[in-house]
Amino acid sequence: MKRISHGKTEDNGPTTAALGKFKGFSPFKPESEQQVRKKEVKTDTAAEKIKKAWKGIKRHGAWDIHYAGCLERIKKIDYSAKDVEAFSLALSGSLEEKYFSENAGMFLSALINNCKESSFVIHTTHLGEIEHIGYKNTKEIVVRGDAGQYLGNSMICGTISVNGNTDGMCGNEMENGTIIVEGNASYGVGCLMVGGTLIVKKDTDHNVGQFMRGGSIIVEGFADENIGREMEGGEIHLNGTYGSIYHMIFGGRIFHKDERIFPK
Repeated sequence: MKRISHGKTEDNGPTTAALGKFKGFSPFKPESEQQVRKKEVKTDTAAEKIKKAWKGIKRHGAWDIHYAGCLERIKKIDYSAKDVEAFSLALSGSLEEKYFSENAGMFLSALINNCKESSFVIHTTHLGEIEHIGYKNTKEIVVRGDAGQYLGNSMICGTISVNGNTDGMCGNEMENGTIIVEGNASYGVGCLMVGGTLIVKKDTDHNVGQFMRGGSIIVEGFADENIGREMEGGEIHLNGTYGSIYHMIFGGRIFHKDERIFPK
């Protein structure tokens, strides 16, 4: 079975100004006594409030409960899309924390959906594969780097564009909107998908469209075996070579280079 290689993507680098908002996350030069006094009387900035909300976050096995807990922590904070970008840059200071990948993805998703603005950029090249980016998404997100499992999980609307690769279960239970992966995607692309459009520009692993009920999946590169496993609706478009079509499909349509191969 072919496995997809998830090489690191390159980025032009974060903005120093943005990262500076969260300099307390990483070592920085000692401050003078006068600077410390000024900080003591200064009202917390949005960046400081986000940092405090992030500290001590607890993982919960149920995604809805975990996400709701993140929303509860930030609901009274007034912040911008730039603050969210800056926070993504500063997260490298928390890499060693338990359940970091899942907590970071859920917290970023809550920050994005709760914000008044509509367009966001987050950076992951320094973080590795962050899970659940775009959980219940309703906004426009650009991910500069790779994404972990469950990209766009339960996505409601909006767009997510990843300029790198993504791990398994991309678009799981996706309801609407558009996901574009510029690189490779691992197993289970569009699993339980009910609507929207999911585009993978390079290769995918096995079980593309597993249990999908609606929407459209487009794979430009190689798609591995068991395509359309127990799918009930929707469309899969294969524009490159592929491994095998699953033997049990209940509905929907599958095309190879615009020629319908299921149902025949």
